[in-house]
Amino acid sequence: MGNIIKETQENKLIFMVLSIILTLIIGFLLTKIVDYLFRKLKKTNKIGFKFLNTLIKGLIVVFMVFKIGSNFKGFKELSGSILMSSSLIIAVLAFAFQKSLEDLIAGFMISLFRPFEVGDRITLINSDITGYVEDITLRHTIIRTFTNSRLIIPNAVMNRETLENSNMIELKSGGFLDVMITFESDIEKAKAIIVNLVQSHANVIDPKSPLGNDKKSDFVKVYINKLTLDGINLRTTIWTKDVDTNFDTLSELREEIVKEFRKNKIEIACNAHKIKGNVSVKN
Repeated sequence: MGNIIKETQENKLIFMVLSIILTLIIGFLLTKIVDYLFRKLKKTNKIGFKFLNTLIKGLIVVFMVFKIGSNFKGFKELSGSILMSSSLIIAVLAFAFQKSLEDLIAGFMISLFRPFEVGDRITLINSDITGYVEDITLRHTIIRTFTNSRLIIPNAVMNRETLENSNMIELKSGGFLDVMITFESDIEKAKAIIVNLVQSHANVIDPKSPLGNDKKSDFVKVYINKLTLDGINLRTTIWTKDVDTNFDTLSELREEIVKEFRKNKIEIACNAHKIKGNVSVKN
């Protein structure tokens, strides 16, 4: 009789171990299938699908935990107690995981209204953070900065932030190019040099053209933005296909303008009056 009981217990133990192993294998395969299906749909760069992918895999993990736990008598009793006092447990859990639930709900809101997508360049105005959206999970959003570091920002914070999205609607980007010349310099010649350099730059596009690269001969305008004690500030707007190209193009144009101004004897103004005012006399 004792041998039969012992054999039965051993069989139960073997069955439990096999059940746990099978559950782990099925859970692992399900997560891989979910990833494969999302890749097949080519929706992995969409913020809503990123969040849904993470959510489904999270539910699979929860199912695995309960399935494995059901093999243990203590877990069953605990589950029964939780169901009997579900209202109290839910209230306690809601209080204990208040922040996590807030991040989860915020993640739903972000995935639903999609203020940004994976790969978008965004600026968090309140936090003064700029970077590229790399991923979103149930709890947080990952931002890649220009120094190639990663910022892990809770979804609740992202949901409350005032965002500037450089990629929303269209990628085309405009940036001011300011050059200040002295009062003695030839204004018309300076403006002509700027117009010529801007119009001939390969990255500059015509904002009024549907294709952008269909440039007109007179699409660049240079204005006198302001007069200061230092000199005359000339301004034009540089349009490029996206914000990253705009940054590079502005830098290249500034360098070319400095070289051309030197050749044509056009002097770039500086705060000379401030320098003179700060000169100290030593005894």
